[in-house]
Amino acid sequence: VQGPRRASEYVEWAWMSPAGPGSTARLLPLVKSCCAGVDEADLTLVLNGLGSSAAHVRAAAIAGAMQVPCIEDLSVAPTTALTCQLFSATHDTDEGVKTAALNLWDHYDQELPADYASEMLAYLVSPSSSVRAAASTALTEAIRMHEDTLSATLNALMASFSACDMAAGRQAVAETLLKSVELLRARNLPAVSSFLSK
Repeated sequence: VQGPRRASEYVEWAWMSPAGPGSTARLLPLVKSCCAGVDEADLTLVLNGLGSSAAHVRAAAIAGAMQVPCIEDLSVAPTTALTCQLFSATHDTDEGVKTAALNLWDHYDQELPADYASEMLAYLVSPSSSVRAAASTALTEAIRMHEDTLSATLNALMASFSACDMAAGRQAVAETLLKSVELLRARNLPAVSSFLSK
């Protein structure tokens, strides 16, 4: 596979292929090789694998991302979307993926921005239960890291719950609110308590 466009097209195909965990040993070297030819404009295609329900695909996405030149040499422009996606991955439900994501996060060496909420709320309604679970834990940690965003994030969570028409997504939002209970300030308790009791 040659050229950034063909490389990114192969990576995109790899995430959609039906190959199971047993094919990882064969697929991973090809993905990593292709990712070495992916430019920054196509980085999103590599990270799309993090949205997979399959742990081996998420692991391959992280391994591949480490080979993308702009990540490897840290020339990538840090954005809220990229930072939130990598931060959420560090809370993956699969320990192997989580460890790899933590290594990538350490290499990326950025702080989670205070405007994390809108990006990470989107992961709570992902079709993947693993992505939803990781996002729920990551959001709770994000609130802990940025305590001044507590009220705004809680309001955004409640609005997201009301707007979501996917049962699994609503459950993920509710679970995130429950995980955040210990962080609630006195002024937030009435609104959240009333919301959760509905």
